[in-house]
Amino acid sequence: MKVLITGGSGFVGENLRLHLARRKDVEVVCFARGDDLTDLPRLIQGANFVFHLAGVNRPKDPLEYTAGNVDLTLALCEAAAGVASETGWKAQIVYASSIQAVQGTVYGESKRAAENLLRAMALEYGLTVHLFRLPNVFGKWCKPMPSRSRTSCAILRIAAAIEAGLSGSK
Repeated sequence: MKVLITGGSGFVGENLRLHLARRKDVEVVCFARGDDLTDLPRLIQGANFVFHLAGVNRPKDPLEYTAGNVDLTLALCEAAAGVASETGWKAQIVYASSIQAVQGTVYGESKRAAENLLRAMALEYGLTVHLFRLPNVFGKWCKPMPSRSRTSCAILRIAAAIEAGLSGSK
């Protein structure tokens, strides 16, 4: 099985990539920040699943929400639709959205717009899309927001201590 992960070097993508790397029956390819959008069709070709995890959630400029969440999703949709039209290959797309997609924030609106692009592409080209609206995500390699860094770091320390206790390691 071939899996494409967009955002493969990000927090969620890195965790998924490392998890899938343990499996001998999965070939993982990644698309990360700085990669060329024109590579997407080649990466999608033959992929059974596309985990679309790339996105922007803490930009310096709010316009980055559109570039990172909407424009990238549009490029992914165009690539997947192109591959489906030209070759008949239809990868299933799993999209990590946010529970904020129902809110009127710039971030939430960008995630909702990306969801809408994926839904439209799925309907027009017969692709299967799975949308997941994730709540606050914490875990290994999480970068806490500066305003919440003390709380986040404490939560991460507690979680690590619980994990160490459960696994018997220290």
